[in-house]
Formats: sequence, C-alpha cells, structure tokens
Amino acid sequence: MRLSPEGDTVWTRTWGEDEPEQALAVTPTADACLIVAGWSRTETSPWRPTLVKFTLDGDTAWSRKYYVEGDGGFYDILDLGSDSGYLAVGYGEHNAVDALVFRVSPSGESLWTRFHGVHEADEVAYSIAPTEDGNYYVAGIKTLMPAGNDELWVFGMNSLGNGTGQFVWGTTDDDQGFEVIACSDGGWFASGHAFHIPAGPNCIAIKSVPLGNLIRNGDFRYWRSDVDPFGWFADDTTKASVGQCPDTVRSSPYSMRLTRLVSGAGDDCGVRRLIFVDEGQDYSLTAWILDQSEDAAGGIGISWYDVDTGYISSSATVYTDSGIAGWQALSVSDQAPQNATFADVQVRVYGRTGSQPGGSVLVDDVDLRLGLSGVTRRDRPDDRPVVFSMAPNPTKGCVRFELPRGRWAQLRIYDTAGRLMTMRRLPDGGTFVWDGRDRQGHAVPAGVYFASVRTRGTTETRTLAVR
Repeated sequence: MRLSPEGDTVWTRTWGEDEPEQALAVTPTADACLIVAGWSRTETSPWRPTLVKFTLDGDTAWSRKYYVEGDGGFYDILDLGSDSGYLAVGYGEHNAVDALVFRVSPSGESLWTRFHGVHEADEVAYSIAPTEDGNYYVAGIKTLMPAGNDELWVFGMNSLGNGTGQFVWGTTDDDQGFEVIACSDGGWFASGHAFHIPAGPNCIAIKSVPLGNLIRNGDFRYWRSDVDPFGWFADDTTKASVGQCPDTVRSSPYSMRLTRLVSGAGDDCGVRRLIFVDEGQDYSLTAWILDQSEDAAGGIGISWYDVDTGYISSSATVYTDSGIAGWQALSVSDQAPQNATFADVQVRVYGRTGSQPGGSVLVDDVDLRLGLSGVTRRDRPDDRPVVFSMAPNPTKGCVRFELPRGRWAQLRIYDTAGRLMTMRRLPDGGTFVWDGRDRQGHAVPAGVYFASVRTRGTTETRTLAVR
C-alpha cells in the first residue's frame, strides 16, 4: 500500500499466487523503486526466501524465489546502490537453522549465499545495517541447544558475507534482537526484548564497543567493586587476589592487579571469561602486562569448550619476561577446533620455584579478535597436506569426492567469478557426491570450476571441468 504525505491511499497492490506469501520488510531503492522481502511457498514446496521489486506506480518489476535446503525466508533487505544490488537477511535450513545472507544483483539474480551459525544452535537474522568502512552488522537470535533459550545475537560481516566476530547476550529466559544500527564509533546499537518471568517481555537496548575486540571491558574500565571487574570471573581468590589499580595504567582509568597468595610454583590463578566463537576460525588473544616482581609472572592462554562447556583443547600459554621493565604485550593465536562454541580466555599470575606470596602483575587492554597474530602456536592444527580425489573429471553430471578421513574437512566449489556453487562440512572427512547443482538447485552450466578442500590450517584447490 502506498500512502500520500497526508495518509491517504494512493494505491494498493497484492502479489502472489493461491498459496501463502508474507511480506516482512520493504526499502526504497536507488533507482526509484521499492523492494519487498519475505517468503512464499507452494503446495509442494517449503517456504522460500522471496524478493519482489515494485515501481512507484505499484507495478511488479520482477520477483524471485530462492532455493535453500529446507524452509527459509527474509526479514530485512538493504539496497546497496543502483549498480550493486541488494543484501537480504533471514533464516534458512542448512544442517540446523542458520542465519541466511543473500547477495543479489540489481535484477534479482543470486550472486552469493552465506550461512552463519553452528551445529549446536539455531540462528535467525532479523536486521542488517551498513558500517562506514563497507562492512555490516546483523542482529537476530541464537538459540542454544539443548536448553532452547533464545539469546540476543549480533555479528559482524565483511563485504563478502564472511563473519568478523559476534556478540551474544542473554538471561535464563528468552532474549531476542530485532534491530541493529551502526554507530559512528565503529560499534553498534541493538534493540529487542528480554522476557523475564513473571514480568513478561521488556524492551532491551545494548550499545557495543567496536566489534573488533570480542571482549567487553578488556580495558578494565568498569568494576562492580574494587575487587570485581565487570564481565570477568576470578579463578580462586584464596590463591590469587584481584584488585583495581588506578595508579599505574595503560588505558585510563584502571588496570587490574593480580597478586599471588601462595608460595612456590603451581596453583596458578587469575581471571577468565567465556566468549562465543565459530569452529574453524583463527583467533588472537593479546594482553598488556606489567611485571616488576621476582616472585610472579603474568601469562595468558585460551581453552576451547563445546556447547555443554565440555573441555576440548587449549592453546599455548605465553608468559611475561621479568627482565622487561615496562608494559609488555603478550600474544597467542589458535584455531577454534571442531565443535568449539566457547573460548575460555585466561589471564593469570604464575609462581616460580621458591617464590614467596605477594608477587603481583598489572594487566590492561585484553583483546580477542579474529585472525592470527603471528605467534607460534602449541598444539597447532593439522598442517599435513590435503590429499583428496574427485572423479570423474571432466564430468557431465555427478562428481564423487573422497576427502581425508579422520580429519575435519570443508569442501567448497566456486565458479571462475568466485561465486560459491556448493559447500559441505564433513566433521570426519569421508565421501561426498556433488550432483552438479548450485545452492539454488539449478544445474550449473558447462565450464571450469574450482574445488577447494580445507582442513585445519591447510587448503588445497583444484580445477574441475563440467561439460
């Protein structure tokens, strides 16, 4: 329905067939049209993500239904400019229910598809917002299994649709994010509702720091009390005390002091916090530590846990050098292993043989983000060459891939323009048969394609000819 500035009806249009259709978002376009996002279905098909473009007179310029493996739909649509097309977000069934991102051309053809989520949770994207540097923030919900509670979820995304980090917030009840905007400081502002029994739903608004650092209050700016930094949890305060320090800081107004309360080596404690992560992604942890005590050293590390907080593995632990007089930066990098849902970030004060109680270190500016810092990693992911086979090649139809067994593997097939045709994650390697169709279910045209197999730390790409 189009209304005049006074609220009078200019025209009304309906679109669709005999089966249900729902329109959930509309935005004006750079070429003076309107594009509507939602979903539709037929008697024999599941819900399909759907876009319809209208002229300002209400005529249909074009309409498209897009293929996902099961049900899917769009909740928001973003115009990228007259020559750049559109970005639509919503949900699609892909192993589990995952957040769905579609990039389409100005005429509605699919350019690429991205799914964001983990096997142990359902994710839905409700809102997308552009940032000043050409990236995006997306807001929605993450439902962790088996508890089934909704969490407010915001993730960053680059111009290719790849994730750049995420933030999850929730209580013991359901919390959902429905809208996000990008802020001038590089962060975001999200709104939604928090459902608290017995009061019922309440409005919720959250303002972030820039998403580059996945750790809130990594600079120890906020404290519940002078022994309790907001968002951090003490290991054991009978072995190491935690305190606020306003006198010697790297970033105002506070740093954190960790003090050993036991003698000798061992019983190493400090603070920690859990951060949501994506399996297979590389992460770098950095902290600035001031170590001026012969009876203690500072150290950092990451442990990886699954959705049930079951331990999986740990990174190396990196320690301070007591011979350095000033602030020193410690960095460690590691890859989130298969089934990892949480990174347990640990900052501790360590004892030495013969050391006495009272040794302390100061900590400031703890930072966890996607990517590698270049630090050599202990328990490095498997760097053996990827050995896989695909036959027949050339092919007129199906291709059988034999991937490394006993190793997590991901297969992606691209065309020469870099568009993703199909993707399959195989937690234990093995066999996968590609039927020669893209992610919308269409047979791919004859030509040259690239088959890329990634295992932990290693990627191998080969050409595949389709006749």
